[in-house]
This record gives sequence, C-alpha cells and structure tokens, in this order.
Amino acid sequence: MISRMEPDALKQFIRDYMDNRIFTSADIRSRDEEGWARDMGMVFMPVMFGCLHVTIEVPEPPDDVPEDMTVEEWEVMRAEYPRKLELAKKAEDMAFKALTAELGVVWSYMKDALPRGVNGYPMFMSCSLMHKDDWEAAVKVFNKTRAALNEALDEGDEALV
Repeated sequence: MISRMEPDALKQFIRDYMDNRIFTSADIRSRDEEGWARDMGMVFMPVMFGCLHVTIEVPEPPDDVPEDMTVEEWEVMRAEYPRKLELAKKAEDMAFKALTAELGVVWSYMKDALPRGVNGYPMFMSCSLMHKDDWEAAVKVFNKTRAALNEALDEGDEALV
C-alpha cells in the first residue's frame, strides 16, 4: 500500500535528510510510546486527523421503507446493518495493520513547516509516508556516513588542519 521510492528519489531523500532539509517521525524523541504517539500527531497533523486510518462508510438504513424497496428488502437491510458495521470495522483494522506494517517513517520537508512548533518540534500540515525497506536502506547510508565521519575525526588533529 505504501509505494517504494525510485532509486534517484531515495538518493535525493538521503541527501536532503543529511542536509537537515527533512524532518521524520524517527526524529521525535519521547520518554514513552504514548508521548511519542501524541507528539507524532501534533508534528504531522494529517496523522492526527486520521491519514493512516481507512474509513469504510456503511450507509445507515432509512427509518421508513423507501419507495424503490419492498418491506422485506428494507427489513433485511435493517437486520444486516449491525453485521455490516462489524465487517467494516474489521476491514478498517486490517487495512490499518497492513499500512503500518509497511511504514518506515512519516516525513516532510522543513521548508513546509508551519511558523509555529510544538514541544520543540516543527509542525506540518502535509507529510509523506516512506516504505520500511526504503527507510532501512537510508539508515544504512546514514550509518556508513556517520562511521566515515567518525573515522576521519579520529585520525587526529592533523585531519583538522
């Protein structure tokens, strides 16, 4: 359900992230899971408003028999309504689990941040979702880059001159 990034787009994401042009859900640091989830929704407003949740509408049966329906059809519709609601809820839960199983991070460009922040974090009215495999590939590059930087700095003061 979450599309994979093209290699060039992933490379650009990595460059932009390393240049601090991108903020991700992985950058949110909270003491506990509940605090992280709260901050996540306040930072990425679409998450708070339900962008990760699929909603399946089940039309409520009318109170009176419509002209284009027999009494028997109407009674069946009213009797089946609770079961349809239950099935819709199960389908919504399955869709949410499938989506979040593929989710690596939620992210946005810092240039799109609102003028205000929350709890020391930027706030965004739009965001993108990254597939977990793309995020894992990006993290590998981040770790290699950090290791190369640490190695260069550990060479001693002559590396700084």
